Amino acid sequence: MPILLLTALTAGAAWVITRSEVPLRTVQSELLVRIGYEYTPVPWIASGETQQINFRADEVIGTEIQFLTAERTIQGALAAAPHPEMKPSADGRYDAAEMLRARQKLAVKRLEGSNVILVEVTDRDAAWPIAFSQALLDTYLQDRMQLFSDPAYDNLLMEDEAAAAGTSLGLDKEALGIGRRIAETIDYLGATAAALAASPAQPELRTALAQDVRALQIFAEGLERMSALQNQLDQLARILAAESGPAATAGTANLVSEDLLDAAVEQLASDAARLNAIAAERNMLAKQLDTIRAARLRKSMRDEASHNMTVITPPHILAATNGIDRVQRTILAGLIALILSSLFFVYLDGIRRRKI
Repeated sequence: MPILLLTALTAGAAWVITRSEVPLRTVQSELLVRIGYEYTPVPWIASGETQQINFRADEVIGTEIQFLTAERTIQGALAAAPHPEMKPSADGRYDAAEMLRARQKLAVKRLEGSNVILVEVTDRDAAWPIAFSQALLDTYLQDRMQLFSDPAYDNLLMEDEAAAAGTSLGLDKEALGIGRRIAETIDYLGATAAALAASPAQPELRTALAQDVRALQIFAEGLERMSALQNQLDQLARILAAESGPAATAGTANLVSEDLLDAAVEQLASDAARLNAIAAERNMLAKQLDTIRAARLRKSMRDEASHNMTVITPPHILAATNGIDRVQRTILAGLIALILSSLFFVYLDGIRRRKI
């Protein structure tokens, strides 16, 4: 009778305690992991665009689990969904003890044989596990995009593009000024050649100018992208090679200066060389800009294709109770009480028999 009485009392107490006890609630969510472009380095040049990078699934999933359980992620989730029993420090962060309590409520693991990560949050509070699970996923997805986005690389590309575009604009302005000066010089030489062709009073100057034009023709032939200048020099050569016209007035020859002609020829040669160099620099800058813009395009496409983490199942409370239920705990408590009380009374009975 004492054994049965103690068993009944223990089972009844267990029933009352489990009925008044707040049950544990487990919130579960599932994430699908696909190996995306964020695990491949960004190519700096077009030739490196098709490099082959291989990763094992367990390495990638292990990295993602580390992101999910990192202190930065948990701190952000607690800031968005604070626990009613956890108090942050004055700076808003949680100390090591509170972080340990939060980690004990969190379980993150890979489902064996799959690319699925299971996230479970267990607590007695009715609302906190759902709120914390959602905050944890939101913080994790936001942080991982920042970790993989590499803003320094984005800024470098933008700075390089701005510098190349600025240099190209400066070269365009310089080329425009040189082009105008070449046009003015050609007009001056053309007017001078026409005046010398019309006046036989200065044959030496006309011959010298013809030699200078021929030297300019040879010089321009060695320059790329100077076909327009070559045509203008050919026209000057034809004017100077024509037979002299009727004698002009005596003042006409005095308008032509040998020093001005020499200066004009030297200026034209210098401007032509610089314009040719500018054309080569602009061509190089155009290729550089194409490379930078292609890299930015690949970067944007890479970012768009890097959304490889998908929440399959949002946070939800499991239908099954956590641990053993009330009836099972009551029966277990009764069995334990039965065994212990039986052993106790058997021990007492043994002592009594030895005394007799």
